[in-house]
Amino acid sequence: MTRAMGEISVDFITMSAPSTRVDCSLSTTAGSEKGAEHDDYHPSFQQIAFLDQETGECGERELNHSDGEAEKFYKELQQRGVSVRVGMEATGHSRWFERLLAELGFEVWIGDAAKIKTKRVRKQKTDRQDAKLLLKLLVENRFPRIWVPSPENRDLRQLLWHRHRLVQMRTRIMNQLQAVAMNEGYR
Repeated sequence: MTRAMGEISVDFITMSAPSTRVDCSLSTTAGSEKGAEHDDYHPSFQQIAFLDQETGECGERELNHSDGEAEKFYKELQQRGVSVRVGMEATGHSRWFERLLAELGFEVWIGDAAKIKTKRVRKQKTDRQDAKLLLKLLVENRFPRIWVPSPENRDLRQLLWHRHRLVQMRTRIMNQLQAVAMNEGYR
């Protein structure tokens, strides 16, 4: 039995036995490549494509962040006891979302944007096409997953980076004060 969703064709005979897992891919950002239709981060919504491996149901949806629609969608999946794997391209603006999915107990896979770009068939790029491609890569076990540090490690790195910046600022100010003093004949 083959079920098609847009450009995605999933062969359920060759897949492993159905589980109660929903594979969900989302596109909230597009790279800065030339000629991209969307090349900005969308803080107000996310485009998702999903596949329920138990029922074979697949589809796509746009979820708004501002009215809590995205949060409600994922919380409903958790309340139903569904195991969820979310695949998304690496972006610098998704920590809040990754935290939400971790709190809900969902599996989050972050993909290497450069490797995902090589798997695109078209040069033209839309959020819908990105979401479908990410879902296809998840389903076919070809998702180019990257290592992501733990939340504790990320927090520690953020603190170290902030401390480094403060030390740089202090050094600049001390050098400026020394220059002012030397110009006035003081050591």
